[in-house]
Amino acid sequence: MHRCLIICALLTSACARPQPEIVPPYVPADLLTPCLTPPMVAKTEGQFAAKMLRIASDRDCANQKIMSIGEIVAGPQ
Repeated sequence: MHRCLIICALLTSACARPQPEIVPPYVPADLLTPCLTPPMVAKTEGQFAAKMLRIASDRDCANQKIMSIGEIVAGPQ
């Protein structure tokens, strides 16, 4: 009886279709690096403005990388 169960298990598992292998898309390493600049302490109004401009440029850099990764993942349309 034990052999019958093993044989039945082998026969039923061999009938299943093989699952397709999902290959993740290649994302370049430069798109995975953060766009952060070193922290800056703002003591004057001019330094605060410079800090806000750096934050805005970091945000734009990150958004561009996200859009590029989205295009890679979505594939050609």
